[in-house]
Amino acid sequence: MIDLSKSYSDPEIIFHYTSLETLVNFILPEEKLKFRKRIEQEDYFERTYLSPVWYLNHDQADSQTLESVDIKTRNRFKNVSQISFCKSGYSDSMKWEPNKSYDGYGFLKHRMWDNYGNKNKGVCLAFNRKKIVDKL
Repeated sequence: MIDLSKSYSDPEIIFHYTSLETLVNFILPEEKLKFRKRIEQEDYFERTYLSPVWYLNHDQADSQTLESVDIKTRNRFKNVSQISFCKSGYSDSMKWEPNKSYDGYGFLKHRMWDNYGNKNKGVCLAFNRKKIVDKL
């Protein structure tokens, strides 16, 4: 039996979930990953705008400044695109056992399959993080 724990728990391996259609029609022929606008993300927390005003010290800024910051960042947020990745959370010492839940592995995250893997009908791709960063 193959010990997946060593291969897929490596911190340099990151995972990207997508639909089979996106894989076949875009990723494979173009050899590129698709950026998606944050406001179009499946994940509620990724598509929700969080105002930086919440994090500012309200005693040191007037309401006009706070409103201006909020408007500028809200407008920028509408144009921000991203690619979503996840990684494994288990250590190298974890051993694969049949019929056991392994949500810690990046390719077995139920919520990711639901949100990004086309409701469990898509694919999960594994990449070397360093190689992705080097290509940016």
